[in-house]
Amino acid sequence: MSVKLTIGSQVISFPTSGTDQNWAPAVVQFAQAVADQLAAIASQFDISPRVQILTSDTNSGIDISGCSFPSGSVRSFIFSYAIYRTNGVALDTLAEDGTVSAVFNTITSTWTLQHEFEGKRQSDGSPYHTFSMSGDQLLLSTVQIGGAYDGALSTISYNAKTNLVSDI
Repeated sequence: MSVKLTIGSQVISFPTSGTDQNWAPAVVQFAQAVADQLAAIASQFDISPRVQILTSDTNSGIDISGCSFPSGSVRSFIFSYAIYRTNGVALDTLAEDGTVSAVFNTITSTWTLQHEFEGKRQSDGSPYHTFSMSGDQLLLSTVQIGGAYDGALSTISYNAKTNLVSDI
């Protein structure tokens, strides 16, 4: 006896008993189908949702935890984030949502970043938060908001999706 399992568009007759003669091929077929489906969802360099506390009001080039994109394996990435920083004063509290898109140029061996966001800007129109790369590491810089900065409630929440150089 077997049960029908559908993974993606593949239907697998999976034996209900380990003594069935078709058990081993069905297990292999099942594992391959699951691996194919998971490969379409994430690469090994994708970053699952995380939260990092921004303990300091002013930051210059701090590492965003886990955001290293090895240029030998990653061709491009899209980093999605939300930043919340506060000093307890409503007018000074910053809430920002945005994306950083990046592509690695193999000729110049550099990352090119494009930063887009929704949120408050400084009086001169420049952003309170900027991103850069140091080698393959994504960095964040922040402008001081002043006051009694709350480093416990100030965070960046983020995730990233990568496109790989090859499927190895």
